[in-house]
Amino acid sequence: MTERPARRGIRLPPQFAERAREVLDGTVPPVTPRDAATVMLLRPAADGRPGGGADGPGVCVYMLRRRTSMAFAAGAYVFPGGSVDAADADESIAWADLGDAA
Repeated sequence: MTERPARRGIRLPPQFAERAREVLDGTVPPVTPRDAATVMLLRPAADGRPGGGADGPGVCVYMLRRRTSMAFAAGAYVFPGGSVDAADADESIAWADLGDAA
């Protein structure tokens, strides 16, 4: 069996591990999840663009970089998205017309 090379872990703030232990121990309740959405925009990469390799040109992925001053995930590369807003379900908004797709 071939041994995998060690992967470098993501360094998280110490309070993340403390909070996880508290949730697992049952000393604090877990946070109530909320509805959210993420958008992934992909396109074929042209020759010479990032993602190209021996197997073909690959894809380009649209991502954002969070500001380094943000309290959560500062400087992280993320897909665009966020909390679902009540207006997202408002069918009176023209873009919300799903037609036959619903």
